[in-house]
Amino acid sequence: MDYFRKCRYGKLSAEELNNYINLKQKVKDYIVANSKKLSKSNTTMVSKVWDTSKQKVSDSYIGLSGKKNLNKFLDNLQSQKNSMYLHEDIIEGIRELVARKGVEINEEALMHANKGYLTNADREYLSTILKDISQRPWNVLNCGDVRAVNEALIKGANKSDLMGASYNVGKQIFEMRCNNCEITTKGTQWYLQQAEPYKQNMY
Repeated sequence: MDYFRKCRYGKLSAEELNNYINLKQKVKDYIVANSKKLSKSNTTMVSKVWDTSKQKVSDSYIGLSGKKNLNKFLDNLQSQKNSMYLHEDIIEGIRELVARKGVEINEEALMHANKGYLTNADREYLSTILKDISQRPWNVLNCGDVRAVNEALIKGANKSDLMGASYNVGKQIFEMRCNNCEITTKGTQWYLQQAEPYKQNMY
C-alpha cells in the first residue's frame, strides 16, 4: 500500500489519500447526475473544491469550464440580484499573470469585479484582457477550477484548507490545473499537481 501511495499519489497520509478518493467519487457522481446539463452547456471540465475544515466531502463547491459557463459567471458579476464577486485572492493571481505578461490592467475594472457590479464596459474589457494575459488559449476565468475556489473563498474558506479535483468530460480522465489556475488558485491542494508530471495519466 505504501508503494502504491508513493507511486500514484505522492507522499500522502492515509487520511489525505482517503479524502482524495472521496472527492474524485463526488466529481464522478456529479457528472452522472448532471450529464444532460453538462452536454447542453458544452461543459469541458468539471471541478470540485472541498473545504477540508468541514467534515463532509459533500460540502464542496462546483466549477464548470467552458464559454457558456464563463458567460453565466460574468452575468452574475453584473447582476444586482446576485451576491457573486471576484475574491481578492483571485484578483491577486490575476495581477501576477499581468506582471508576467508585462502589461498593465485597469484596476477600476478589477475593483468593480471585486465589488460584484461590473458595467458593460468592464465586462468587455475584462473579457479581452483576461484572454490576453492567459498562458493558455482561453480566458483566465474560463476554468471551473478558479471559479470553484472563488466561491469557496467567498463563503469564508481558507486557501490552505481547500482540496480540488478537475475532470475532463471529453477525455474522461482527471487532469491537472492549467497554468493560469496554478497561479490564480495558488495555495490550494489539488489532485494531480503541476509539479509532479508522472501523475498526468492517472485516473
